[in-house]
Amino acid sequence: MFKPERIIVPQPPMGCKCFLIEKPGMFVLEEGPGTLITDACTHAGAGALTIIDGVPNEQGFFPDEPIREHYDEVMFHELMGKRHGREMVRFPVVVMGSWMLNAGFHNGLTISVAGGHSDLSPIATIVWMPFRGVRA
Repeated sequence: MFKPERIIVPQPPMGCKCFLIEKPGMFVLEEGPGTLITDACTHAGAGALTIIDGVPNEQGFFPDEPIREHYDEVMFHELMGKRHGREMVRFPVVVMGSWMLNAGFHNGLTISVAGGHSDLSPIATIVWMPFRGVRA
């Protein structure tokens, strides 16, 4: 388990935020809701990449407990959709390419990269937009 590294990317005057991940680790890119726009994996074999809706604690664990199996199917999906620590996308080491996602996240945006070869970096470029509207 990696210790989370918080990345501060200021909001540009136009467009989305962007960060290039060049090494294995756990990276907290945003705290709070937003939209994950794109993930561009530039090299197959550079590491398995997981995109997570949530912000881990200092030990790399997410605060929500696993969802119990005794909930009915509707309740399960409703709870899972907002779970702090929900995996949104998982790319194995063989994946390469740009993936247009436009996927919303509720709690934050964390990227976990494990394995791979350090001499194959950069691993991925992540593009996202933090929530900028009025909350209801």
